[in-house]
Amino acid sequence: MATRKQLEQALQNPNVRKFLDLISYTEGTQGNGYRTAFGGGKLNSLNDHPRYLKSFTQTDGKSNKTSAAGRYQFVSKTWDGVARQYGLRDFSPQNQDLGAVALLFQRGAIPALLKGDYQTAIKKTGDEWASLPSSNYKQNKRSWDNVNKFLGGKIGNVSNDYEQPQVDPRLSMSAPDLLATLRKGKEKRSDLQILYELSNNNGLAGREIKQLMAQGENINDIASQLGLKVPSSQPQAAKELPQFPSFEEFTQNNAEPEPFPSFEEFTAGDSEQQPQQELPPFPSFEEFTANNPIEQPTQAGEPWQTQKISLDSTLNESSEKGRPMEKSSWESLS
Repeated sequence: MATRKQLEQALQNPNVRKFLDLISYTEGTQGNGYRTAFGGGKLNSLNDHPRYLKSFTQTDGKSNKTSAAGRYQFVSKTWDGVARQYGLRDFSPQNQDLGAVALLFQRGAIPALLKGDYQTAIKKTGDEWASLPSSNYKQNKRSWDNVNKFLGGKIGNVSNDYEQPQVDPRLSMSAPDLLATLRKGKEKRSDLQILYELSNNNGLAGREIKQLMAQGENINDIASQLGLKVPSSQPQAAKELPQFPSFEEFTQNNAEPEPFPSFEEFTAGDSEQQPQQELPPFPSFEEFTANNPIEQPTQAGEPWQTQKISLDSTLNESSEKGRPMEKSSWESLS
C-alpha cells in the first residue's frame, strides 16, 4: 500500500494529472467537477460523501442503484476504504484527488502512467471506473477512439490489438431467466442440480436467492416459487429413546433377594433331603487291645540294646566333658 507522501508526489506528475482529467471526462463530471452527483446533479456539501442511492437502468435493461458521487464518481464503500486508510476527513477536491490516486496505485496503473503508457493504465483500471473502454460494467462507456482523441493520439490505434475479456452472459441473468436457459441447454439437469447452480451463481441469480434467504425464505420455498421440485431438506425426526423406570418401579419389579438360611435351618433342610448315615461306635480299650496285641518289650540282655545303651552312655560322657561348667547368674557377677 502506498503512503500518503507517495500519493502527494504522484499527484504532481503531469501524466497522472492527465489521466485524472480523462477519468472525469469519461465519467461526465466536467460540468460541476468535484460537486457532481450521479446523473449530473450537484452536491450541496463536501463535508462528507453524500451516501445516497440513485436508481438507473443498465445497458442490458436491468434496474440498478448506485451511490457514485464526486469528480471520480466514488461509491460510498470505495470512498470509505481510502478515506480510512489515508485519513481523508472530508470530501474536498484535494482529498478526492488523493483518493483517486490511491485507487490508481491499488490497480497497479501508476508505474505505467509514469512512463506515459496510458493504454496499459486504462486496461488496468477498467474494473474501477465503469466509463472507461476497458470496463465490463453494464453501463455506458467511451470508445477507444474517443479516449485516444482526448489524449491527443497518445495511445494510438488500439481497436484491433485490444481484446475485451470474455464475460459469461449468465452472470447478468436473473434467477428465472437463468433457470429457463439451463432447462433449454443440451445437458440434462435434475431440478435439484438446477437449484444448486442457481444458488451458487456468482452473478445476479445467486444474489437474488441469497437476498431471499437473508429475508427468511426457506430454500425449499424458493425452489417451489421457481417451479422446481426438489426433495425436502427438513431433518428427520430423531428416534425417541426408551424411558428409564423410576426408582419405585425398578424396586417393585426387582424385589430384594431372600435372606440366606441360618445354619440350623440349613442343616435341618439338608438332613431332610439326605438322611445322615450313623457311624459305628468306637471299640473299648479292652476290645481294641484284644484285637491288636501289644508286642512285648525286648530283654535287657539282648546285644542290640546293650550296644545302644553303651553308645548312649559314651555320647553322654563326651558331651559332659566338652560342655563348660555353667555358672549361675549370681556367680558370674562375683
